[in-house]
Amino acid sequence: MQPEDLLLAAELSPQQVDQFLSQYGFKDPQAADRNLQLMAEDLSIREMLARIIGPLLKGAQASPDPDAAFNNLERLLSVVTHRANFLGFLGDTPEALEALTLLCGTSPFSSEILIRNPEYFYWLLDQLGSTWIKSRDSYLQEARQATSRFSDSAQALHALARFKRREMLRIATRDILKISDVIGTVTELSNLADAILQLVYEICYARLVHRFGSPQFQGEQGKRHAARFTILGMGKLGGRELNYSSDIDLIYVFDGEQGATVSSETVERGEQGSTDPIAKNGFPPGCIPNPEFFKKLAQSITHELSNVTEEGYFYRVDLRLRPEGSAGSVASSLSACKNYYATWGETFERLALIKARPVAGSAELGQQFCEVLNPFVYRKFLDFAALEEIQEIKARINSKLGSKQKQALHVKLGTGGIREIEFFAQALQLIYGGYHPDLRERSTLKALEKLLEHHFLTANEHDELRQAYLFLRDLEHKLQMVFHFQTHELPTAPDELYKCARRLGIEGNSMSETLDQFFRTYQKHTTHVSRIFQNLIALKRDGVSASHLREASLALNKNLTENEAFAILSNHGFEDLKTAFHQIVLLRDALSFSHSPSKMRNLLANLLPPLLLALQSSPDPDAGLGYFEKFASALGERDSLYTLLNESPDVLKRLIRVLSSSPFLADFLCRRPEFFDSLIRQDSLQKRKKLSDLRNQLQLSLRDATTFEASQSALRAFQQIELFRIGTKDVLGQLARSQVGRQLAELAEACLNAAFGIACQKLETHFGPHFSEWARDHFAILALGKLGGSDLSYNSDLDLVCFYSIDDVLESTETQHRFVHLIECLDEILSVSRGEGSIYKIDLRLRPEGKKGELVVALHRYQEYLESRVEDWERLALVRHRFVLGGRTIRARLKKLIEGVVYRAELSSSSVRDILRLRQRMEMELGKEAGDQCFHVKAGKGGLLDVEFATQLLQMKHGWQYPELRISNTVLALRKLRQLELLPEEQFQDFYRGYEFLRLLDNRPTLASPYNSTSFPRTPKILRKMARLLSPPGTGDFSSGERLESAYVAITQNNRKVFQEVLTNLSETKESVPRL
Repeated sequence: MQPEDLLLAAELSPQQVDQFLSQYGFKDPQAADRNLQLMAEDLSIREMLARIIGPLLKGAQASPDPDAAFNNLERLLSVVTHRANFLGFLGDTPEALEALTLLCGTSPFSSEILIRNPEYFYWLLDQLGSTWIKSRDSYLQEARQATSRFSDSAQALHALARFKRREMLRIATRDILKISDVIGTVTELSNLADAILQLVYEICYARLVHRFGSPQFQGEQGKRHAARFTILGMGKLGGRELNYSSDIDLIYVFDGEQGATVSSETVERGEQGSTDPIAKNGFPPGCIPNPEFFKKLAQSITHELSNVTEEGYFYRVDLRLRPEGSAGSVASSLSACKNYYATWGETFERLALIKARPVAGSAELGQQFCEVLNPFVYRKFLDFAALEEIQEIKARINSKLGSKQKQALHVKLGTGGIREIEFFAQALQLIYGGYHPDLRERSTLKALEKLLEHHFLTANEHDELRQAYLFLRDLEHKLQMVFHFQTHELPTAPDELYKCARRLGIEGNSMSETLDQFFRTYQKHTTHVSRIFQNLIALKRDGVSASHLREASLALNKNLTENEAFAILSNHGFEDLKTAFHQIVLLRDALSFSHSPSKMRNLLANLLPPLLLALQSSPDPDAGLGYFEKFASALGERDSLYTLLNESPDVLKRLIRVLSSSPFLADFLCRRPEFFDSLIRQDSLQKRKKLSDLRNQLQLSLRDATTFEASQSALRAFQQIELFRIGTKDVLGQLARSQVGRQLAELAEACLNAAFGIACQKLETHFGPHFSEWARDHFAILALGKLGGSDLSYNSDLDLVCFYSIDDVLESTETQHRFVHLIECLDEILSVSRGEGSIYKIDLRLRPEGKKGELVVALHRYQEYLESRVEDWERLALVRHRFVLGGRTIRARLKKLIEGVVYRAELSSSSVRDILRLRQRMEMELGKEAGDQCFHVKAGKGGLLDVEFATQLLQMKHGWQYPELRISNTVLALRKLRQLELLPEEQFQDFYRGYEFLRLLDNRPTLASPYNSTSFPRTPKILRKMARLLSPPGTGDFSSGERLESAYVAITQNNRKVFQEVLTNLSETKESVPRL
């Protein structure tokens, strides 16, 4: 039997027809025969059809659905005007016949378009000769031509709908015939949508302007500007990845929200100087505010796009991605969008905005929208919390799909589906896009290419994801081109799945073989995608630590148990895991989260990994975390804080270093969070303030204080601020040890002078208006100890001796009375806490006769004392004398007296032995290092006193001969002794290194303790904390408490050895002095 027998044979039995047509793949041969007979209703047509029946049957057999091919061909022929010419053309043009048969057997949707408009057929054939992809501009030009002859908007929209239907036929046919690949198909579908949206926008805009006038606003200098409106395409439209039956996700945005519409008549009257009457809404009659105009425009565009007419509909429109979702305004101003995303924006919105693209309206405004929101979408930190939320979104999708079987059959949302590829690319874009702007691609495939270039995925992963994406998108198209339904699920019926496989070009020798080949290909791609996606979620990627997600879960997972939290926190140096977890819960559940809990938790989740890492290497992780929570609460603007710290890891490290190093610094920062700015900018920290600068600033600070109490408060505030500045620079490693001591001494001297001025001003009410001037000429303060040596510690007392001079001895009692009042007032200002802590503690015990002596010493009596009763230990203490206040004359007289006593020509062996006995007694009574239970930095064996006593003895010994040795600073004195070759190089080096080390150990820990103690238990906990506190940030100078202890033992042993050698050499008999 031959194919033409189906049309020309006299009689054929149903069995013969069934048997013959079945071999061409027809499932219902009788229906196919009926369609064939309907096509050949008269003899001339029958004969023409008989000439092409063979190619026709082969074409149907080659199509996915031969039955549909014959059914659609019959319907098409029934509406063709000149069927004989049409069949003749098909007979003469085999490629046209093949294309038509394949089209009718592949896509009922496309066939319906051709049946509705058979005149498109010849036009369509002309379009198939080129592989050129139509651009947006080409579509726009053709769409304008299609609508240009219609002045009525409804007719223009109908013409536009016909244009869209014709182009959909062209795109689908090129896809079916493999003229266009997946990329070309989605690109043309997206470009067509862009053109349709632009034309619909223009039609709706013109209609509204005709009714209300054009939206305008006044800019600078009163100039009138046209308000702009843009349509942002999101999702697949934004990425130029549109499907045949995609919803289009849109956001409408406008500017000029303060303006209103202006009609052409209003403009003309305005130019003529006329004044419009004002309606109740505050605008001229017929005019409306711009927000109302653009709301109407957005509603009109949405309606025209989705409204079903006799010409069909353009697109289903989804506006749920707009600010505030379904509850939000249909159109939002640019400023409102910016405020919304900055305050309320969630991770899913950041994912969506990756693909945001201006598709219609003002391209300039659309681009401005994208640029404004770039910082929201792409953070300047590694945003690992986004991974957690992506995982949650995917989990919700899986839960909605239901069983694993349904997940496996969903091409878009299922396991290994298209959405997992998109999520993979978008997650890495969110994480790294802030650092690498070229990752900010809207297209999934282009994003994967960029990720490959930056080595965020391997070449194999890229190839697997790309091939899977192209296959799955092609499969999605073949599902949707059947009836133009938005479907993403594989059919469960074998025959329908078989047709789908054949639309993809998968051919087997049988249905089962074809289906087996399809499932092998499908499962290969989805397995690859699922594996790569799960690796991303599990953070098994180069440069990403798995611990990040566990640490982030402390903020993201409210159901985390204590034991789970303890397991995460246990490796970060916390001693009290329960309290540490409680602090994190406080951070997570703080009231500031109420306006946008998800956003704030995500910011905290991103911050926790670097925060915990910074705490882990800090001096005191427990204290640091507690103070961080307290500081965040005090600052209030947690979103700004977390964003800043995420984007500025150096600022985070500095903040944690400060908070964990010192309760004083941390408490100050919590009380005065505005000083956090100094940790951000650091310019105020970097500036070196001289003593003159401090005095000038103090004078300005005290200028507005009108009472004694106000002056005292202002002085305390100034001292606290400067102490914070110095302490911060110290713990951040920005000051050398000696600079810290000098700056603390200069601060104390400035405060002491300011307090003297406050005290004098107060006492003027008792002693007359000229008391201040008189006191400055006749009063002097001598600093000893650390202040005298310009090397103060944080918690040091101020060792002072106060003097006065008189012209008439008979006036001594009254003068002394006044100066006692002065020193008591000075002590009240500096030492009395008034609930806020003292500024400084004053120690006057080094005055002549100690506690028994007068608080203020007359100059002539001091001279008598020095000449008759001064002891060797007092001479030693006076080596570190320095005047911090007083008139020039009294200071000169005192200096001459003191140097005459301290630097006498002789230093007897008995004096050396007296000093040695004093040192022994201090070591026993103050050091108390017996049993190696603790070490005493100052008085212990080989401590600071060894270096200071030896240095001062050498100064006393040689100072009469070398005036340049008469300096109060120990380090400078050591250097001068070495320059004069009075101290051997080896001894100098041992003393210098030892002294710097011990002074650091003596000073910085006092920031971490409210007590002025230089004795520390030799326990692992204390040693470890001390080691971290002493090590400069980012270094491992003292990587452990054991290393610190070893350094301390070695240094103090060297100090003691050099001390013994110096004292032996100083003995006039050259006999060895007794060993300590």
